[in-house]
Amino acid sequence: MPELGVIYILLSAVFYGLTGAVTRRGMLHTSAFNGIFISVLASLPFFVVAAAISGQLGRPTALTLAAYLGLVGIGVLNYGLARYSTFRSIKILGSNRSTPLRTLTPITAVVLGIVLLGETLTLTQSAGVAVLIGAPLLLVFGSRASQVSRGSTAGAQAASYGTGGTKLAEGVFFGMLAGVAYGVSQFLIRLVLADTDMGIMGALVTNASAGLFLMGMLSVPGRVDEVRSVHRGGMRWFLLSGVLVFLALIFRFTALESLEVSIASPLHETSMMFGLFFSYLINRDVESFRPMVLVAIALSFVGTVAVAL
Repeated sequence: MPELGVIYILLSAVFYGLTGAVTRRGMLHTSAFNGIFISVLASLPFFVVAAAISGQLGRPTALTLAAYLGLVGIGVLNYGLARYSTFRSIKILGSNRSTPLRTLTPITAVVLGIVLLGETLTLTQSAGVAVLIGAPLLLVFGSRASQVSRGSTAGAQAASYGTGGTKLAEGVFFGMLAGVAYGVSQFLIRLVLADTDMGIMGALVTNASAGLFLMGMLSVPGRVDEVRSVHRGGMRWFLLSGVLVFLALIFRFTALESLEVSIASPLHETSMMFGLFFSYLINRDVESFRPMVLVAIALSFVGTVAVAL
């Protein structure tokens, strides 16, 4: 049912918003790779249990070999590229300032719909795309390094990731790369799982394939020691992030079984508003709440709604 799909995608947005705030806290203690490695492996047992309870684990033949291969590719794209880029961007810019950059997700979905499915844009949707392009530009050219509390360890470390010069460019690049990767993965999820009733199994396969990919990355010299040296505080935040990502992906994959990407993708971007709320609750000592940042987030939300109309 499309109506149920809307509820699921909004629940996914809530958990994604909370994940962003939790990730920001964890990134004060470790690198992007360590964060994604811990969170992905922490979430895997939950996906197995959910697939078993739903009965989908016992129906593996409900998906074709092509579907499984597609899900493996989505797993590497969604985790290996999109989430890694998100973590890098959050570490440099913070959750609030990186959020508008990921508005490339609905733009990418729209472009894919036009190029591959022959869809067209209305005047309102075209205006929405223009706003979505403008919001990150406003953030990039109007943003200044956030003023954070220097009296705490978290505040001092956050201050060290100022957004001037090269650091700003790096944070912007990874934020936009994450947006494109998420947009492509949403399109592919819909393409692979449409009307299969195997959304939870799909989430399990993508998560497992990402876990194997990340395990392979441990072969890089020094990587194992780096993971072992993760600060205990960061470990707790990323374990929590793994649980939250599990919930977000379960609802996202289930929603995309019945909900068109052109509707699901913009609705999912409400996560930026939920993320702003959770950032204030959890990270107001290290996050930027400058007017320019809030305006950019608001414009991103308005543009997303316009694209959905």
